[in-house]
Parts: sequence; C-alpha cells; structure tokens
Amino acid sequence: MEVNVAPCHSLKTRCQVLDVQFSPFEWSSSLLAVAFPASVAVYSVAAKEEGDGIEECTLLKEWHVASEPICLAWSPSATLRANPKCLQLSVATAANSVMEITSDLCDSDVIQDILSHKDFVNSISYNGETGNLVASSGDDLTARVWSSGTRSQIAKFLLTSPGKHV
Repeated sequence: MEVNVAPCHSLKTRCQVLDVQFSPFEWSSSLLAVAFPASVAVYSVAAKEEGDGIEECTLLKEWHVASEPICLAWSPSATLRANPKCLQLSVATAANSVMEITSDLCDSDVIQDILSHKDFVNSISYNGETGNLVASSGDDLTARVWSSGTRSQIAKFLLTSPGKHV
C-alpha cells in the first residue's frame, strides 16, 4: 500500500540534497544542516507567527568543500543564543575523511580535516552534551574516536563488518 503525504514545508534547492540534519540539542534545535554535492549549508528554521504553523528557513552560512559530503553531525557547541554565535558540525566526505566546520557567523570560518578512514565513512556522531569526543565508523571495518579539542584519534576499534552507525 502506497501512502502519499504532502510536505508541510519545502525548501527549494539548486542541486541534489545528500543529507539533512536538524540539531538534536534544545539550545540549537532551530538549526538545519544540508549537505549538497559541493557544499554544506546551515539554515535557521523558525515559525513565522505563533500558531501559524508555517515555517521560514533563512540561510545562515554555506561552505564550499573539496570533497562531496556524505553525512553530517551537529556539535553540542553549536548555538545562536550565546555571544559569539557558534556553528560547529562534523562532515564525513567521499574522500574517506571527517572534517570539522566551525564558524562564528562573522569573521571566523575554520574547516579542518580531522581524520581519515581507509574506505567509505558511514556515520559520525558527537558524544552527549559536551561534544569533546567524536566517533566515526566506516567500510574499512573500523570505528574511530577522536578528541574534538586536540583533533587527534584516541581510540580505534576493529569491527567484523562495516560500521553503519555510531
């Protein structure tokens, strides 16, 4: 049985969408990250008026990346409520690497390669509400954990099959 439900909101894009992630944290839940073939964009999603139900998406920042993004993960450090504002997320790429993108929405944009797998990266995730650790898993039969502060790998787990989720 096929069920068709019309979307309550749509966002026009100029190219294929590869991944979409809302920030899972209460203080940044209005942030939406979208991976395109050559860039990563962050939108702010907000209701236009109380009770209206119609949402408005505003592009906050877009970064062009050298390798196609595969999956995204929000850092708990991301917030628009603090001063300075902070956008921070990790991106797994088709180059089998994980990069971290950080921006204050003003002067500072930093894109850093963190680590590489030997094959496709399937999943990335920050730990809890601190975000001091990031894990990734991939087709190279490894799950890797690295420090987001020092940007160094602190653990590598050998898997018996490709890692699909962390």
